[in-house]
Amino acid sequence: MVEKTPVPQSVIDQISRQLEPGEVIRWLDRPGILRINPVQFRKTLILCTSMQTVFVAIFVYLVIKYHPANPVPWILLLVMLPTIITSIPIWRLILPAMIASGRTSMVYVITSKRVIVWDTISSKLKQTYRPEEIQTVSVRESGNGAGDILFNAETDYGPMAKYRKHEDRLSCVDNVRQVEELLKELIRQK
Repeated sequence: MVEKTPVPQSVIDQISRQLEPGEVIRWLDRPGILRINPVQFRKTLILCTSMQTVFVAIFVYLVIKYHPANPVPWILLLVMLPTIITSIPIWRLILPAMIASGRTSMVYVITSKRVIVWDTISSKLKQTYRPEEIQTVSVRESGNGAGDILFNAETDYGPMAKYRKHEDRLSCVDNVRQVEELLKELIRQK
């Protein structure tokens, strides 16, 4: 599910003042925030808690049974190792949502002449893409019609493809296929 807040009129006015003569806004939106699936989070949390309980029980048993001369390293291991191991799945759920929430200060704009990434915090152009700078457009769908639009990305379908970072992209775009068509139309204007 993608949640969004509308782009304020003041931001639209700031962007409009930066447009070139004859340039018209064709599409304007801000990236959505991918929400954490509560069912998946609850299952992962239960699994991690039970795993941590097992780890703690094993280490307590080892400490009691073998009575090491210096118990401090065992106690550190007892506390730290299970916490680190069981927190990895939780971070895999939370981290993408945290990264996506950092993008809420961006506004994506497709005009008749270029693609603009606008930073609402600094009220400045963060990035601009002219049609001649965009060689390829590809879409990475994430469900419910939303997804990321990648510029000049190699079509790589290897095992690590979904983890590769692409700097040139519009993230968490609703109706991603319609926006892709607008971009392709812009590119044909070269």
